[in-house]
Parts: sequence; C-alpha cells; structure tokens
Amino acid sequence: MLARSLAVFLRQAGQAAPGPRDDMFAVGVLVHEMLTGRPPTGNVEPLEDVRSVPPWLAELERRCRAAEPSARWADAGSALASGSWPTGGA
Repeated sequence: MLARSLAVFLRQAGQAAPGPRDDMFAVGVLVHEMLTGRPPTGNVEPLEDVRSVPPWLAELERRCRAAEPSARWADAGSALASGSWPTGGA
C-alpha cells in the first residue's frame, strides 16, 4: 500500500515511479539504521564517524544512500558484481 501511494505521489509530482535504484537507497537506510540504532538524518554523516566499520560496509552504505540516483548501483546484482565484498570462509 505504501509503495503504491509513493508511486502515485511521484507520478503526480512529475517524477518517475520508484525503481531498483530506489530499492538500493532503502538498503542504505536499513544498513545505516541497523549499525547506528537510528534512521539517517538529512545531513549526510559518514558512517565511519559514527561507528567503526570495515571499508566495504561503509562503501555499501554510502553508495546506496547517494542523493543522486545515478550515483547508486543500478540494482543489487550490480552492487554485488562491483563491490569489494568479503568472501567469507576460513
């Protein structure tokens, strides 16, 4: 219901309907909130200033929350393909 309301609002405002880059923004918001315990504010604070995190996690949060949609990954597959993520294992 909320997504439909947002899509209607954006169309009325002359903006395109939400897409994968908007989903990536939501991922960044979730990452920020999980790591800091609060939602992000309007002014962008580097995650590293709030909490000690590995560089790859700071990159994920920063790129996903970029104000300009073109600065975000196109979708989750693009993020996985281009990031320097940990490989896990031993």
